[in-house]
Amino acid sequence: MLPEMLPLALLPEVLPKPMLAVLRVVSEALPMPVLSEVLQKSTPTTTHTIITPTSTTTFDHLHHHPNVSAIHVQKLWRGQLVRQSLKQAHLCAQMIQRWWRRIFSRLQNERRVRALVTYVQPEKAAVLLQSVFRMWLARTRYKRYQKAALVIQQNWRQCCFRRYSNACLLNNMEDRGIDVNIEIIVG
Repeated sequence: MLPEMLPLALLPEVLPKPMLAVLRVVSEALPMPVLSEVLQKSTPTTTHTIITPTSTTTFDHLHHHPNVSAIHVQKLWRGQLVRQSLKQAHLCAQMIQRWWRRIFSRLQNERRVRALVTYVQPEKAAVLLQSVFRMWLARTRYKRYQKAALVIQQNWRQCCFRRYSNACLLNNMEDRGIDVNIEIIVG
């Protein structure tokens, strides 16, 4: 049995939390002797005491039973508690889902980057190898064309030099008066 004047500081040890909230609201409205009477009826266990009518023979009898209003208040309070716990569970589930989606999207992005890197590195290496090969091929062709141009230039210069030197030699011989006419008789 609880003492008649129980301090409110000891209530958390005796009553469950939902009932404490109700008693805090009720304590402001009820005088202290009525509150102590309610506290005496409550048990120090975690189970709730549910008041039910003793006889349920007729509908009229339920409405005139003195505990019908208490049953109604309990029903409303239990509904409120269930709604609050469902709302809290829903908010917790949303928070977990948000966290998981954020983690999952981060993991997907990391996988995407890793796949891109593993694809891009060989691709870059292949492109680099191809460009080096094309550069070597172009340089080889250029050197071949350059050598061909040098041969053509040398032959052309040699040909021009011979023409010029022959023309100069003939002009010099005519200037000295030497007759270069040679007759060949085959006999």
